[in-house]
This record gives sequence, C-alpha cells and structure tokens, in this order.
Amino acid sequence: MEVRKTYSKNDDIDLKGVNRLKLQQEIIDSGLFPAYGSISEKGDSVELLGSAEIPSENMAALNALVKVHDPYDMAKHKEECYGKVDKRTAELISNGFMFDGKTFSLSIYAQNNWNTIHDNKADFTFPFEITTKDNDIYDLNEVDVDSFWNTAVGTVATHWGTGRGLKKQIFDAQTKEAIDAVTDNR
Repeated sequence: MEVRKTYSKNDDIDLKGVNRLKLQQEIIDSGLFPAYGSISEKGDSVELLGSAEIPSENMAALNALVKVHDPYDMAKHKEECYGKVDKRTAELISNGFMFDGKTFSLSIYAQNNWNTIHDNKADFTFPFEITTKDNDIYDLNEVDVDSFWNTAVGTVATHWGTGRGLKKQIFDAQTKEAIDAVTDNR
C-alpha cells in the first residue's frame, strides 16, 4: 500500500486529537476513497494509505472530512463510565453490611459462608460464632439466620441494582454531555 495523502499540522488540522480507528471508519463510510487501506501516524502527520489514487473529485470532500474529524469515541467513553460504576459497586459491596449494629463482610468468601449457614441451618449448633468485619465475635442465633442472610443478599442486590440503573442511563445517553450528566452519588 502506498501513501495517498498526508495531513500535517500545516493543514490546520488538530492531529493530537485524531482517533485513528474512528477516522478510518469515517473515511470508509464516506465512500470518498474506494481503495482505502488504513491510516498511519508518523510523528506530527497522518498518512492515508491505499492501493489506488484518491479520485481528484473527492479530494476536497475528503479534506473537509479529515478537518472536521471529531476524535470523541462515544462507545469508548461509555465503557470507561461503565467501569467507574462497576468499581464503585465493588467498593460499596466491599464495605460489607450492617446487622444488629455490627458490620459483616460481603467478600466472595463471606457470601459463600452466609449462604452455607442459611442453606444448612439444620447442620449447625446455635448460637453459632461468626466474625464481624473488624474481627469481633458475633453469636448468630438460629432465629436470626434468615434475617441476617436477607440483609446480606439485599445489600448486594441493592448495590448491583443501583449500579445497573446508572449503567442503563449511560447506555441510553446519546451525547457526551448526557453521559457525563449521569452521576454516581451512592
């Protein structure tokens, strides 16, 4: 493939903001460069590569397309925002849950333990000693097992649910401003 067109800072184009993959797709979608191959970044310039010359009648439109190229990638921005929501959800879950004035862990291991106690109550002798998040001993009574387990599960479900709601707002947003307006106040 040969270099068919080079754009540089001298062409009054903000090359620092080029989103190479997005610009490639814009060029392909435009149909202005039928034998288009790819974009190569060379220092302070961007080169369009292709197997044939750019039709001269398309050059002005191609130049305009490159000049107005907006490097913003909404899909990438949304993925970054989803990641922030997921991170915050994990932080909230890692804080644990409150039961009877004590804080208990919601780590994967702790959730497994709470499920085991709940699902196998008949196999335990109560009161059963469990550890709080700050390593204190708590005597869990059999009459409290369901309430304890429901509180743990409910806490996780609440954090997941509010996280999903925020991610749905981000998914539904159609502009950068609308995406950025989604605020995680949890």
